[in-house]
Amino acid sequence: MAAEKKKKVKDPFEGMTSEELFQKALQNLQYAEQMEDPGLKISFFDRSDMIFARASADQTYAEEAEARRAEIRGKRNEALALLYLEKYKKACLVEAEAKNEDAWQQAADLFQTLKDEVQSKPVRQEILSAELQEKLQTLEQADAHLQHCRTYLQAKNRGRRRKRLIGFAVVAVILVGGLLFLQTAASRTFIASALDLTGNKTMAASFHQKAWWKSGSDADLDRYLSYAYEQGQKELEAGHPETACELLSRAAEHDYADSGKLLAGAEALEIGEAEIGEKVEFADKKWFVLARDGEKTLLLMSGYLEDVVLPAEDTYSWEDSAARSYLNSTYLQDAFLPGEADRICLTELGNEGNQKYDTADDENTEDQVFLLSEAEFLQYCGELEESKHMWWLRTPGAHEDAAAYINRGNTLMSYGSATDTDDILLRPAIWVDTAK
Repeated sequence: MAAEKKKKVKDPFEGMTSEELFQKALQNLQYAEQMEDPGLKISFFDRSDMIFARASADQTYAEEAEARRAEIRGKRNEALALLYLEKYKKACLVEAEAKNEDAWQQAADLFQTLKDEVQSKPVRQEILSAELQEKLQTLEQADAHLQHCRTYLQAKNRGRRRKRLIGFAVVAVILVGGLLFLQTAASRTFIASALDLTGNKTMAASFHQKAWWKSGSDADLDRYLSYAYEQGQKELEAGHPETACELLSRAAEHDYADSGKLLAGAEALEIGEAEIGEKVEFADKKWFVLARDGEKTLLLMSGYLEDVVLPAEDTYSWEDSAARSYLNSTYLQDAFLPGEADRICLTELGNEGNQKYDTADDENTEDQVFLLSEAEFLQYCGELEESKHMWWLRTPGAHEDAAAYINRGNTLMSYGSATDTDDILLRPAIWVDTAK
C-alpha cells in the first residue's frame, strides 16, 4: 500500500531550472552541515548530492556541481565514520550494563548490525584525518565483543535446554490427554462455563470463542458474542473498565448490538482514571495521557503512523495541509469505531507561527485529530518517553515549504524540513470526552 502511494507523489524538483536546482542543493548541503546527528547528516548529504547531480546536466553548472559532489563525498565519509563510532559506543554501553538475557541479546544484535554495516558500506579511511582514523581502529574490537555476547547466550541456552528436557517428559502425557479432550466444541463450552463460575470472565469468553471456531455454528457464535457483551456490560457497571474493555472489544469486532458504544465508554472511564504520563489503550492503540481539562483528556499516540506518505507542499500551513486532511478523514474513519469517534472532541486549535523564525500565525482550525504544536510539545514533553523516530509538529518551519518536527531523543527542530521527508512520521493527538 505504501509503495503504491509513493508512485503517486509528484517529483518535488519537476519544473525547476538548473539554477533553482543548484540553490536547492546548496540549501540541503547547509542543512547537512548544521546537523549534529551523523545519520541526519548523511541523509541530507545524499539529498544534496542527488540534486547537484541533476543540476550538473546543465553545462553552466556542471563543473561546480561536480566539485560540490566531490566535497560531499568527503564529508559524507566522515559522517559515516562518526555514525559507526556512535553505534559502537552504544553497543558497548548496552553490553556493559547487561543484567539479563534480553540485554545480552540486544548487545549482540547491535554489534552484529554494526559489523554488517561496516562490511557493506565501508569507510574510506585514507581520506580521513589521522585523529579520526585512529578512533576508527576501535571498531576492530566489535567482533570480539560480539563473540563475548554469544558465548554468554549459548551457555544460558544449554542450561535452559537441560531443564526443558526434564519438564517435557513430565508434561507430555498430560498435554496429550488434555489436547484430545479439547478437540470438541462441547468440551470448550464446558470449560468456559467452569471458568465463568471461578470469575475469570475474559478466559471464559476466550473458550466460548474457541468453541465457535471449532464448530463454526451460528449458535456458538451467538453464545460467544452475547456472553462477551453481557459480561462486559456488567464489568463496566461494576466499575472495572479494564476487564470491560477486554470483553466488549470481542463483541465490537462483530458489531454486536451497541458493543462499540459501550467499549468506547469503558475506554473513556479507564482513561479518566489514569495518571498524567501513564499509557492507556484506546481504539486498540497505546496513548500517553498528557493533560486534563474538566472531563476531557488529551492523548498522544505512543506509536507512529509509519505507512503514511505525505506530498511536498510549496506553501505549508496546518489549515491546508495534507496531514490535517488525512488525519480528520481517512484515519479518523479507519482507526476508530463509531462509538470511539463520537468520544473524540472537536477542538479549536490555535495555530501560532514559528516563534524562533518569526513566521506568521495561521488561522485557527477545528479538528478532532491533530498534531501537537511547538508550544504544546514544550508544555508536555516531560510526560513523554524519548522517541526512537522523528515526528511532525503542526507548526511551520523556517521556510514556507517546511514544518517543524521532533528529532530522535525528543529534540525540537524548529528549523523544520520539507513535508515530503519520508523518515519523519505522523503522531496523532486527540482530546477524548471521559464523561460517563
